[in-house]
Amino acid sequence: MNINNLISMFENRTSMEGILKQSCQSLEGYINPDMFQVDEQIPKQILKDAKGIVILTIVKTGLIINGSIGTGIILIKQDNVSEDNTLQEEQKWSGPSAISICGLSIGLQLGLEKVDVIIVLNTDDAVQQFMKSNQVTLGGEASISVGPLGRDMEVALGLTTRGVEPMYSYSKSKGLYAGLSVEGKVLMLREACNYKFYDKIIPVRQILSNNVEVPENEDLTKIYQLLNTHC
Repeated sequence: MNINNLISMFENRTSMEGILKQSCQSLEGYINPDMFQVDEQIPKQILKDAKGIVILTIVKTGLIINGSIGTGIILIKQDNVSEDNTLQEEQKWSGPSAISICGLSIGLQLGLEKVDVIIVLNTDDAVQQFMKSNQVTLGGEASISVGPLGRDMEVALGLTTRGVEPMYSYSKSKGLYAGLSVEGKVLMLREACNYKFYDKIIPVRQILSNNVEVPENEDLTKIYQLLNTHC
């Protein structure tokens, strides 16, 4: 990745519009069945049972000083249904809340310049971590582990015998799973980004409860469509 591409990537990720575009591409890379073999996909049952999802892109920031910056969104699945037991596609998921991830040092460790990360929120407790605070330590009150892939029989059987982890993380670089652990890292709400997108100050709980008018955005609509198809 040359310096111009890196600068462009940073500029594109300072606005919600840029984050949504990158998040859409990242999500499609994970759950589009035409792009990967079944054994390389996030198991359908995990996506179907998900309470929420975090989509992040992490970029290496230096060659000498090892560090990285990550930005993305969180979306929460909505439980409320209308009287006819239906929901509009965009109502099945909350509006997006912009987030950033701090404390990662992936560049020199793994030789990677860009990593796409998906965090699946499996439990209500995991969701509440994001509802009640502008800052969440991954693996803190709600544990997180690297998620299983494909037709892992432990997924099919173990969810009822051992219990699912509150959060599963998945990481890819250049289309290949990287196995990056994000445990202990900090996710922070990007209030300024949310303010510019929604044109007002809104508490994160209100956004993630879908109690807000969400501006129209082509990439967000596609994200909703992908999630409604697979989750």
